[in-house]
Amino acid sequence: MLRRGWILFVLVLSLTCTGRGLAETFGNCGENARWVLDNWGTLTISGTGEIEGFADSDRTKVWQGVSQVKIKEGITGIREAAFSECTGLRQLTLPSSLEKIGAYAFFGCSGISRLDLSSSAVREIPASSFQNCAMLKNVALPKGLEKIGDNAFCGCASLTDLLLPDGISQIAGSAFAGCSSLVSVFIPDSVKELGGGVFSDCSALESVHLPEGLTEIAGYTFYMCTSLHEVQIPSSITAILDYAFYGCSRLDEVLLPGLHVNVAGHAFEQCAGHFSIRYADEPAAETAVQPEEQSAMQPAEQTAQQPAEQTAQQPAEQPPEQTTVQSAQQTPQQQSGEVKISVQKDKKNSLSDKLKGSISLKPAVVDDAQFSTAARARQTTTTTTTRTTTSTSSGSITITESGTYEMGLWELLEWLMGD
Repeated sequence: MLRRGWILFVLVLSLTCTGRGLAETFGNCGENARWVLDNWGTLTISGTGEIEGFADSDRTKVWQGVSQVKIKEGITGIREAAFSECTGLRQLTLPSSLEKIGAYAFFGCSGISRLDLSSSAVREIPASSFQNCAMLKNVALPKGLEKIGDNAFCGCASLTDLLLPDGISQIAGSAFAGCSSLVSVFIPDSVKELGGGVFSDCSALESVHLPEGLTEIAGYTFYMCTSLHEVQIPSSITAILDYAFYGCSRLDEVLLPGLHVNVAGHAFEQCAGHFSIRYADEPAAETAVQPEEQSAMQPAEQTAQQPAEQTAQQPAEQPPEQTTVQSAQQTPQQQSGEVKISVQKDKKNSLSDKLKGSISLKPAVVDDAQFSTAARARQTTTTTTTRTTTSTSSGSITITESGTYEMGLWELLEWLMGD
């Protein structure tokens, strides 16, 4: 009899303890919402309306140990920090009836790998709602989304797939900062505002499509995006603010829509060593003439390219059989001893009969004393001439010789008398 009583006591005690344990695994989490946590770590929430936020600290402590959350249809909202710091959470199922997510709702849920909001009616993802979800790789956003708040996905270091829906108009500051696995981003043209630092420290980001209609690239937008090498600046941009592309060490060139774009002093600091900015409305640079082209141009343009002094010194054509020596006031170059000559000779070699031309000399050169042998040894003159040859109907040949020679005046006269 005593033995049976003992057995009955143990049985009742066991049922009591078990009942108490089951009582601690369910409760209310909203005015019309109820939660149940099973022995396998699955938290199921059902009912209608919104899930309460972090005010219920005792419930929050229990939820932090869950591995899976299933929110049933009928729930329309998740309030602030409702699942904050649930570091063991691995799977999250959200209903299509969901319309609102509070700030910090899933902050620090580092075990979540996938987020599917595609069928929900959420229009805004608020500040820090999924911040520091370090294992989050894939995000599917709802079609009716209009805004992503500050730091919404900041620190989601594993995020690789991001598809922003058409219709979204605003992405706030640092929304995707520190998403170091994100490789490319296409921002739809419906976006009119990008907050500061929105993609800062996205070290794997290689290419970005910015939307037409965006007027400003805010400060720190692509700060330290060290892999970024391709960015299309829309024609609507009017300003690029401080540190917008700071530290983008692979970015070597950007094409801006025009000279009207205001670029802040540090906007492109620490970019590639050979970084350059081009403007779409910049005038085309003049094509430089190559040495070969210059050589080809010289015969036709030689007369025009002669120094102004030389052109001014060349007199009108003299009558036949006349030689003129000019000793009038000379230019500074002539006074330094420079001699300019234009000589015409026919096929005969007689200087006295057929010499036509003009000689410009320094006035002192025509002094008789300079024709002495001793003076001739000391006095030299630089002669510049041009040679061309033409045939006339009378059979004469006109020769104009060009070159630079250094000779005494006596040699000059000998050269004139010779061929």
